[in-house]
Amino acid sequence: MSAAHTPGPWRQEVNTTLVWGKCNRHDDSSYGMGYPVADVQLCRGWKRHGEDNEPTTETALANACLIASAPDLLAACRAAYAWGYAEHHGLGSFAQRITLCSHSESLVAIAIAKAEGRPVPDYKGSKRMTVWPNVDLEESSIAEGDALVKAAFEHEAVAKVEGEAP
Repeated sequence: MSAAHTPGPWRQEVNTTLVWGKCNRHDDSSYGMGYPVADVQLCRGWKRHGEDNEPTTETALANACLIASAPDLLAACRAAYAWGYAEHHGLGSFAQRITLCSHSESLVAIAIAKAEGRPVPDYKGSKRMTVWPNVDLEESSIAEGDALVKAAFEHEAVAKVEGEAP
């Protein structure tokens, strides 16, 4: 696919099946402005296999909620993949891989909550802790986690070009 999707985050308009994206990367509105990404419609007259009832408005609202979480789910999958890739290839320091792990866990928790229409938890990242006497980890940020995800994907791209990755 050559086209890129509308950048996230996306949001579901309250009590509707409309899903909105940002007008531009500086847009942080949350009040109906933005770029329409999707409008989930109910297909009247269609029934799910083995069911006697048609889809409900609640189903359409839940579907819109799931669609609105798509960029968050993609970011969480990318972070989880980057963490596994970094672990498998021994990339970075132990502290950086712990940051990737925490980043991945936080993004997954946020994406799942958003997809299920629940309140979104705060980003956790890794907190300051000592794992061994010589490894001291500082609190990490979303930006630090995102930078490590990007670095893992860049490493993989270089490895593919050099014929070192599948």
